[in-house]
Amino acid sequence: MKITPNQPPLTPPNVPAATDCFTRVMTWWYGHLARHRLVLSVVLVALGVVFYRSAAHIHWATNALLYFSGNSKIVRDLHTAAAEPGLANDLRLDVHFAAGSRGHLHSAVRRLRRACEQTGQFAWVWAGVSAGAQARAAAALAALGPALLDAHQFQRLCRRVSAVWLDRHFQSVAARLQDPDGQLLAAELQHDPLAWHELRLSALHQLNPLPGAHFANGLLLSRDGRHAMMILAPRVAPANVAASRKMLQQLRAAIAQVRRAMPALRVWVIGSALNYASNQERILRDVVKISLVGTLLVAGAILLFFRRWLTVLICLIPPAIGVGTTMGLAGLLRLHLPLIVLAFSGLICGSTTDYGIQLIAAVKRRMPGRGPGPFSARHEAAIPPGSGPAPTADVPRAGAWPGGAPESQPGQTAAAAVREMFGPISMSVCTSVTGYSALAFSTAPGLRELGLFVAAATIGIWLVTFLVLPVYLGPWIGLSPPPPFRVSLFDFGLRPRIYARNDRIRSTEKQESNIPNRRPWFVLGIVAFLAATVFLAWHALRVKYSYHGELLDGSSQKLLRQERLFSRIWGDLRHRGLVVLTDSTASAALTQLQTLHTVLRKLKRQHQIANDYTPAAILPDPSQIQRRLVRWRQFWTPLRLAQAHRLVTQAAVKARLRPTAFTDSLNDLSAPGSITSTRKQLEYSPAALIPDAIILSPSQVTLTAAVMPRRDLPPARQNQWTKAIWRAVPQAGIISGDTLFYNTTRRAAAEMKHLLPLVALLILLPLWLYFRRPLLTLVASLSLGVGFVWLLGAAQWLAGGLNLLSLVPILFTLGVAVDYGIYTAADPAQRRPDEIGKTRNPATFLCAATTILGTGAMLLAGHPALHWIGLTLTAGITGGYLASLFLVGPLTRRRFGRTTAQSPGSVQRR
Repeated sequence: MKITPNQPPLTPPNVPAATDCFTRVMTWWYGHLARHRLVLSVVLVALGVVFYRSAAHIHWATNALLYFSGNSKIVRDLHTAAAEPGLANDLRLDVHFAAGSRGHLHSAVRRLRRACEQTGQFAWVWAGVSAGAQARAAAALAALGPALLDAHQFQRLCRRVSAVWLDRHFQSVAARLQDPDGQLLAAELQHDPLAWHELRLSALHQLNPLPGAHFANGLLLSRDGRHAMMILAPRVAPANVAASRKMLQQLRAAIAQVRRAMPALRVWVIGSALNYASNQERILRDVVKISLVGTLLVAGAILLFFRRWLTVLICLIPPAIGVGTTMGLAGLLRLHLPLIVLAFSGLICGSTTDYGIQLIAAVKRRMPGRGPGPFSARHEAAIPPGSGPAPTADVPRAGAWPGGAPESQPGQTAAAAVREMFGPISMSVCTSVTGYSALAFSTAPGLRELGLFVAAATIGIWLVTFLVLPVYLGPWIGLSPPPPFRVSLFDFGLRPRIYARNDRIRSTEKQESNIPNRRPWFVLGIVAFLAATVFLAWHALRVKYSYHGELLDGSSQKLLRQERLFSRIWGDLRHRGLVVLTDSTASAALTQLQTLHTVLRKLKRQHQIANDYTPAAILPDPSQIQRRLVRWRQFWTPLRLAQAHRLVTQAAVKARLRPTAFTDSLNDLSAPGSITSTRKQLEYSPAALIPDAIILSPSQVTLTAAVMPRRDLPPARQNQWTKAIWRAVPQAGIISGDTLFYNTTRRAAAEMKHLLPLVALLILLPLWLYFRRPLLTLVASLSLGVGFVWLLGAAQWLAGGLNLLSLVPILFTLGVAVDYGIYTAADPAQRRPDEIGKTRNPATFLCAATTILGTGAMLLAGHPALHWIGLTLTAGITGGYLASLFLVGPLTRRRFGRTTAQSPGSVQRR
């Protein structure tokens, strides 16, 4: 390959001259804005202030689980419960002394109750029950009498009307008459010779969801009697984080006030309001740290590469304007956005600075002495005048914007650079926006708004890059040239051609065939990249979804430790599910409760739930009461009653007790007392002693039951109990964080299966239209495929699998990772000489570095959700860039370089 002595100057192919219509229009536009650059800067600053103030009106949501859930029934149930004081929103206090008597505990609870009531932040404060309430509950339980016995308990009572059982029972009581509680036993035997009251009390075990808890002098105490529980109902919902934080501050102040008087007092507080507040504090802290660190890393990479502060500012202008405009518009529209949107500022900044970097690289290629390749000063000095490559006519050598005239050389340079990079950058924006906006098809409102926000910001940055950024490139062109790209470090194995003084290119056979020489470390890099890809692909084939919400719980370690200590004393309250039954009348609510009780007993027999706690056993519905009373009267016939009198008399004589003492109690068996109204049964029931079990209002009645799922079952089986309940009681409301997380994750998995092929098609179709070569499109999309494999492999290997937020890094990776394949394959697509790759390769490296640094900053997040997204997204983007470096680049040069490296009329073969 030789160059003719008198050939015309070498002009990069497809770079339009100054007479090109697009170039002339853009030159005029940039020149017009350049004449009013000061006004433009003032306008941009003013808009920034306006949008900053309007962004304060954005409603930020912090609960990722609730905000990223779809509009399912369980989400609606949770929203309904959030509007009511109590239920899932109450705060529970564990009050105990490190050392002290029970009297100290009573005194501490009374003081805490007064201090909490004085704050005015709680609808009610429950610190126990009075003696009168306990007496009314016991009387109500006794009044129901025979109506409490189910079929099994009734059969046990019938078997007690026998000589064998009565003799053994009376002899046992007689043997204990000398004990301190002997007289109490005698009184119980006199009023209840068949001990059927014991059968009634056994039903209470199904009521208490707190293992070992009991009432003593009005306090609800733990098994060891050293811990008391208080329950507070905040006036505000936990989702109102600002009001919740104010309430928690006053609660902590009240506790501190009591502790100053009683230093040995210890109080643990748990509740959903604390989880909301803790998540918000952690996300806010992480967002500030991530945004600051990500922006500094991106700016530092650009500064290290270009060695010019002005270049850093130029590259950061589009992201700042684009993100600020989007947030300002969101504030003007009063939108609700997830707070983790702000955590993606590093990703937006890192990925969109690519546009400015590529534009600057294109400008440098048109500047004499400012970069490697055929237009550098050292190459021009080695070429005699009139021969060899020379700069094009539109390349300026010095000077600034001369009044913004259309024929200004800097303006033509910027416009020509824009014309060159408009296609690759626009394709990059198209693929990225496609990946972001695909989240709009999700059923989760948080995912929709996150994707649309990032897509809108990216489009805004793209417009600013082409309409505003070149205006500030004018002064940059006229200033002293920045240091050239360090090709020896960033050319990735490409040896630049050497222009000799004899006007000939010294080239080997490989250079003539456009196959670049490879350095040993480049070959080792390919081997290491392929090995890593195979390793992560093996993990990607085994990837599974994680259905445990703790992986995304951002509560502080202090709060989680308090919850563990609380559950050790009172049982696990975090993973229990609440079933809420609401109806207009007490009788209708009790009918639903009995249906629920039947379903729960069946689920327990099938080992689908660990346990259930429901007041159904001591709250029969009116139809059950009627049936059981009829059965009771049918059993106690005069003949059966006479037989019971005879057997009891014989047993009393054998135990040396007075036989006539049991006559009245036996006669009462055949004539049970009257049953009070259904609403009175609820009001005075022992279940009413526990807060939230029974809620009465003039218009409706609400009953709740607790369900403890089995944590040892697979996730799908752990949550089947909800379907069984909804089939039997469709109007039941279920509050369960585990079920909500499982349903949301399962919906996210289904959405990914549908969205992934659609997004891939929407990305590949524009690529095919742009490259117009199926094979080149396939090669360029290798960065997309490898990035996806790396993301899945890293998620399974390092993060325990995918979860409900998986759509975010997956779609973002599809949109960003393909950009590097576009940049790498853009030279063959535009038939550019290989020398242009000498500046394109370092620019692409810097683009990847800024994006990886921007997303890698999320690895510093303490919130598990942000850390997981940062880990997987960084892995996917890194894999996409390495694929463009080690796969797309070599394949395009080998397959397309032979036919595209030559420019017509510039090089002739001899």
